[in-house]
Amino acid sequence: MGCSEPDFWDTMGTINEPLADKLYHTTFGGLGADATADKIGIGILTATAVGVVAHAAISLIKPPKEGE
Repeated sequence: MGCSEPDFWDTMGTINEPLADKLYHTTFGGLGADATADKIGIGILTATAVGVVAHAAISLIKPPKEGE
């Protein structure tokens, strides 16, 4: 049962390895977990910024509705 098994820490104890050191086979080139999270965060931030700029541009060009 878990850590009482023979050679547990040598064969099954990978939980102690930092996630940043693990390599993942992802669409982001198999980089570590931190790099993958950074790229996803940058993508979301970029999409948000594009949405804010588009909203501001449309708000400047389009006249306000009647009664507002």
